[in-house]
Amino acid sequence: MATFTGTQQLPPKSPIVFQMSGSIGNSMMAPNKGGRGEDYKTKWIESQKDSNSSTARPFLATDPLFTSMMDEVKKAIMTGDDTRKVVVRDLDSFLYDVEKHKGTVDSCIRWMILYHAAEKLPVAPPDSILESFEDEALREVVKIIAEREPHLSFEDPNHDWRNVGSKALKHTIKGQCKKKDHWNVDKKRTTPFHRAASQGNFIVIPVMISSLKLHCEKLANVEPLKRHPLFRPPHKDPPIQLITHVLSSEEYERRSTALKLVTWDAVVTPAMLKTLTELLEYPEIAFDPDTTFTDSLSAGKVNVVEEFLKKPKLAQKFVTAENIIKALDARPRVHPIEMDSSSSAGDAEEYDHDAPTGARPGSPPSWHGEAPSHRRELGDGDSAKDDDEDIEGDGQPPDQQENVVDGPTEILRILLRYAEKDDYTPGVIHKIVQLDAMDIWEMVSDQELDTSWLLHLAVSHHNLQFVKHFIKKYPESVISKAQVHDPLWPHAVLKPPPKTTGVGNDAASQNTEEESTEKHYPLWYNNSIRKPSSGWTKRTADDPEPHAGIRRELVMETIKRTETMQKLLEILEGSEERIKELCFELSQFNSKSHRVRDFAHSLILHQEHQDLLSYEETIKYARFPALDIHSDNTNTIALPIRDEHTEVFDILDWLYQTKHVRTILELKVLDRLINPHNELDIAQYVEDFGVEVLDWRFLDMSVSVLKEGTKKRLRGLHLYSSGKRAAISHWLNKEDGLPSKAFENLQFVWIHVIQDLMTKEQCTATRSYIKNKLKDFKKKDWVVPSARPWNPTSERLPSLEDIAQRAFPKLSRFILSYRDYATGSTIPKDKKAGHRPTKVAIIDNGIMSMTPAPPNAIPGSKPRRPGTRTREVKGAGESTSKTKDGTTTGRSRSGNQSGTIPDTASKPNDDEGQADGDKRPRTLWSRVQRGRSFVDDEGQVSPWMFASDPHGTQMANLICAIDPLCEIYVAKVTDSNKYGITPQRVAKAITWATDNDVDIISMSFSMVETSPELDKAITRAFTKGIVMMCSNHDEGSVASKAYPASDELTHAIAACDEYGALLRETEDKYAYKVHALNIAAGSVPFLDSSERVSGSSVATAIASGLSSLILSCVRLNNPGWEQSLRSNVSNTKEDEKRYRHKLVTKYLDAMVVPDSKSYLSLEKFGNMNVRFKDGEHMNAQTILEDAFKRHYVDLATEGKDLKFGG
Repeated sequence: MATFTGTQQLPPKSPIVFQMSGSIGNSMMAPNKGGRGEDYKTKWIESQKDSNSSTARPFLATDPLFTSMMDEVKKAIMTGDDTRKVVVRDLDSFLYDVEKHKGTVDSCIRWMILYHAAEKLPVAPPDSILESFEDEALREVVKIIAEREPHLSFEDPNHDWRNVGSKALKHTIKGQCKKKDHWNVDKKRTTPFHRAASQGNFIVIPVMISSLKLHCEKLANVEPLKRHPLFRPPHKDPPIQLITHVLSSEEYERRSTALKLVTWDAVVTPAMLKTLTELLEYPEIAFDPDTTFTDSLSAGKVNVVEEFLKKPKLAQKFVTAENIIKALDARPRVHPIEMDSSSSAGDAEEYDHDAPTGARPGSPPSWHGEAPSHRRELGDGDSAKDDDEDIEGDGQPPDQQENVVDGPTEILRILLRYAEKDDYTPGVIHKIVQLDAMDIWEMVSDQELDTSWLLHLAVSHHNLQFVKHFIKKYPESVISKAQVHDPLWPHAVLKPPPKTTGVGNDAASQNTEEESTEKHYPLWYNNSIRKPSSGWTKRTADDPEPHAGIRRELVMETIKRTETMQKLLEILEGSEERIKELCFELSQFNSKSHRVRDFAHSLILHQEHQDLLSYEETIKYARFPALDIHSDNTNTIALPIRDEHTEVFDILDWLYQTKHVRTILELKVLDRLINPHNELDIAQYVEDFGVEVLDWRFLDMSVSVLKEGTKKRLRGLHLYSSGKRAAISHWLNKEDGLPSKAFENLQFVWIHVIQDLMTKEQCTATRSYIKNKLKDFKKKDWVVPSARPWNPTSERLPSLEDIAQRAFPKLSRFILSYRDYATGSTIPKDKKAGHRPTKVAIIDNGIMSMTPAPPNAIPGSKPRRPGTRTREVKGAGESTSKTKDGTTTGRSRSGNQSGTIPDTASKPNDDEGQADGDKRPRTLWSRVQRGRSFVDDEGQVSPWMFASDPHGTQMANLICAIDPLCEIYVAKVTDSNKYGITPQRVAKAITWATDNDVDIISMSFSMVETSPELDKAITRAFTKGIVMMCSNHDEGSVASKAYPASDELTHAIAACDEYGALLRETEDKYAYKVHALNIAAGSVPFLDSSERVSGSSVATAIASGLSSLILSCVRLNNPGWEQSLRSNVSNTKEDEKRYRHKLVTKYLDAMVVPDSKSYLSLEKFGNMNVRFKDGEHMNAQTILEDAFKRHYVDLATEGKDLKFGG
């Protein structure tokens, strides 16, 4: 019978013109005269006579006939091939020799014989190499009929063919049956083919399919109307489609295909599996609308699923995200996931996988249930046997039966074995994490998946096991934002809670498109809860507490991975986390005036509001001040040591026992030189707190005392050397020192050579010894030697980086990122090679940039060798020479004179504690290229590098702090800040700066008069495109003019407070006003100076630094642009060469706050206030490639206003 699923009857498909009994013609073999054919005929007639005509049951009557035929063929096979051929010929004569056995056997009887054969179970097991005689006989009997009449195997005698027409009807069994009473009793409502499938008859099925294949190939060119109704599609199909059409037809009795019947039972035996294999030689029969695969998947039939997927076509079709999710849902919940009570009901509603899936009645139950056997068809008088008997009757021992309990997991493994990258959709990943299927994830994780959101997903499900796994494998995820995809729509994302305004219900329902795609840190998902009605929302008092274990893991790893406290606070606050103390900071404690021991005891005994000071279990660092600089410190070598110091241990015990701190990632203790803390106890505390970066100032500390866990865990280590070679050799020993495998995670080591304990020559020799020891190491860069005093001196040069951070906290984020990018390894080579630093001339009272040497740092002088003539400026760190014009030039140690960015910028020798390998300029002196003094009264020249007033030095500090790569040209025009500046000196200084081809001239002073020489010098500098920044006078309305600020060719800069209000009212015009009230400029050693300064001089220096930074950014991002611009204007008038002037002006204009009367906002530099939010990590490269791209640069040089995109 040929019908598909449902009740719709398919058009009859007929593959060949079938000649039924009576018209089949001559038999294939000549009949054996009086042979077995007559015997079969006689037996058949006798069996019919024995039956009462009123109760005749032809089907039962054919049973002894079939048995007799099987016996004869089996005996013949056992006898030999000749006898076998004779018996097969006699059978064929009996069944098909119409002339000799006319009317004896028709298609109806042959169909019944096929049906008997289909019910006959094979004797030999499916995996047997040798076939039994009975199985071979069965094949021969079926082959005789199937080769003659292929359609009989697939025809249901009870099928209603009324719609096929009278011509087609005669080709059917019923149309050719000679005895109508055959169809009045014992009607079979199936086909031999379907019966064989339900019995797992892997002997009969291949014969039927093979005969069908040959038949369909012959029908390829036969008109459909001339075919049997089974093979009558509405159009000419290729043979493969005809075969598929027949094999995928449903039987009438159970409306099931052969595939469904062979996999019907809960346990699919090897015989059934072998039959399935034969059927799947035509994999198209498993396509829609057949549901055998999905039913078997849901039922946990491992061997069936695996057999399907062995076919490439079926693997491609059925290995999908949907089926993987189904298999995941079928797994037993061995490890239930901790879920929120408020969302469990919603989740159950959304994931009701036990709901009906459209399966027909009587379909297989769930994978762990029981299923009735349908391998036997019950006749009259038969009784049903237990399912277990049926299973055992199939010859399948109980110990070889499928382990149903492990079915879903095994099916998952099979599906994933065939899965491809595209099959791992967000929905699949979501389900694996949701169900805590770590064993399954291990099969998935080697795929090229998007891992950016996996940790966030695990946190959203409160799955601690997966959280730990993802943190270990993708640690950077803890400090990155991501969306969590929604499980119901694999390509959607979970929407965050709507932002409420507190005005009515409409406000709560507002949820913009931007909000729906908002990303969050992993910790945010631990503090939020997903409810079915409103999606993600912040936890309330009625909701369960966040998962404590997950919080602990995330906070600890976030602290580890975050470089700055600012970024750490941004992540925690952005995650709506209730923050406890993240560090123990005591380094700023005034240990010179107060004993740390006394403070430690007071801290431990403090009882008031103890809960007010609470710490995270993991803190980023603990830092302690110098312990041996108190005024009455009596621990000296000359006195005996009476007491053991434990104040640091006491505080660490207090943190552990009272504040429940368990991990300190970085520990810094400036211990005593004499009688420090116990070395062995230090090692124990470092181990107990899981320290990863250790900086305990302990002279010649032994690394052998460190615990094995500490050695393995340490990422960074600071060591302090007295110069003893034994200690250094011990540290750098390959066997058990720092290069050994014990310190496998060590990334950097600082070896500080203490200058106080040796001469300068000994210090240099010690550092050279360390460098020589490092030559044989593969990782040479991770050990950094440096020289430093034991305790810092009272005065030291301010770090330009520190000045930037204190004076311009928001702009400094860009400055630091810009410096790292410009001097780092990620910058493209063409940009690095083509960049020219901005040259800034500072016309002021000179500079003073000397670091005070530590006491006794300079040993007794030694006699110079004869002939030595070289002079060095002590403490400057650079050799000096004089040019023809009297200018003093400074040559950096790197010897870089090209004007390009060096691979490592030069470093002065007077930076305390700065490593040899760290060549970034940190002090003012390293930035000076040339200097010239124009103070030469009465034959005396006041040197430019020995200023007597801090003004010029502090202005230079501000400029260099803003542009970390600029070059400084110092012109001294006065000894004082306020007096002695004359137009003649300024004119000479401007001319000198112009001759040195500077880009910017900064003049943080004002005069009440000018001169022709000064006007001429200003005009010449302006013509060459030099940007001149000048201070507006701070004398109120007393002075009507201030020079050179009053010259229209310069930029006059006024000072204001942070709100834009001028510090002093003035009638003069000014180009810009800058916040210049109490700005940190750094104190100047050896001079009477204040840390903070104010006034228009400060505003001018800041404006000059901004102008320098603008030019530096333009040049860095547009290599070769300046050269091409100059060549394009080489033949034009001089005033058209003023591209720098136009460029700086337009970029500064873009920083002006609207309606503020030219108030420059440093936050608007490069449009960074729009591109980056407060607290967000600053990426200088992004700003360079956006605000300083060629399009905006060209607009600025053309004098057009800049309007940056949002």
